Amino acid sequence: MKKAFFLFFSLLSVCGFAQGKLDFSDITKNVQDSTSSYFYEKLTYQFIYRPTSLDSAEAKHLYYGQFKAKKINTPQRSNSFFRLVKENKCVEAIPEGENILKTDPVNMEVLGLIVKCYSDVDEDNNMLPLRGLQFRTLVEAVLSNAEDTGTHKLYTVMAVVDEYIIAGIQNIDLMTYRRNSEQSQHGVTDHWKKGRKKISFQVIYPKD
Repeated sequence: MKKAFFLFFSLLSVCGFAQGKLDFSDITKNVQDSTSSYFYEKLTYQFIYRPTSLDSAEAKHLYYGQFKAKKINTPQRSNSFFRLVKENKCVEAIPEGENILKTDPVNMEVLGLIVKCYSDVDEDNNMLPLRGLQFRTLVEAVLSNAEDTGTHKLYTVMAVVDEYIIAGIQNIDLMTYRRNSEQSQHGVTDHWKKGRKKISFQVIYPKD
């Protein structure tokens, strides 16, 4: 399924500027503070109904603060959606994906697949522009908060599958790279290498 992302995501333009390390203690404090402009419920509402109103700082808090408010869908619901997408049954997959997004709207993988399905079988659906914008908002949050290591970029993501998405939109097929993983402060860092080409991802694992 990860290869299925590759061609679609590679059509998106890559943008963003390398910045410093993400401050997760600050993000956590902000998204939990109901008086903060980055309060997670406020950001989620904007993302669902007015995604164009999110600036880059708000998008950063939305994506990287999600583990503090993320609702988990039942395995049966998620598995059904991914199975239908894998079988190219997009007509049946779309309502399943939309149901997932009702409780888990900040899900880069599901949003990307929903956009692909709408594009394949129902490109005139008025949900396509919205889902495309939401997907792009999350992708750009990752791209614009990359860390420059001096030799290559280090991207921070909230799920392993997001590694493949971010790499794919840069025309990098991680299936052809070799991976070396190491424990990091907030989770695991995966270093990918193919000849002289390198790309790294820090995968965040939430702590209680």
